[in-house]
Amino acid sequence: MKSKKSIIALLFLIVIIVVVLLVGDFMALADIRDDYASSELLELLKVDTSAFPDWTEGKLEWTFLTISMIAKLFLMGVNFLLLRKLLKLEKS
Repeated sequence: MKSKKSIIALLFLIVIIVVVLLVGDFMALADIRDDYASSELLELLKVDTSAFPDWTEGKLEWTFLTISMIAKLFLMGVNFLLLRKLLKLEKS
């Protein structure tokens, strides 16, 4: 019975982590929307970007989104395996 409770607690933890990552995704995307213009667009408009600060490239936000996506895929895989194990425990 303790094994089931441990699995359920871990599933709740995974859900909380995924929700936090989703909030972070929203924040990163909102920041990109407010601050980012692609270099291709700026070149097309003939805007000199040499004076722009580095943060205008949005590297931190894009990196967070990439890591977040990988983490969510991994956590969903773990979630699937834990749910499968929980179902097997229920059947036995």
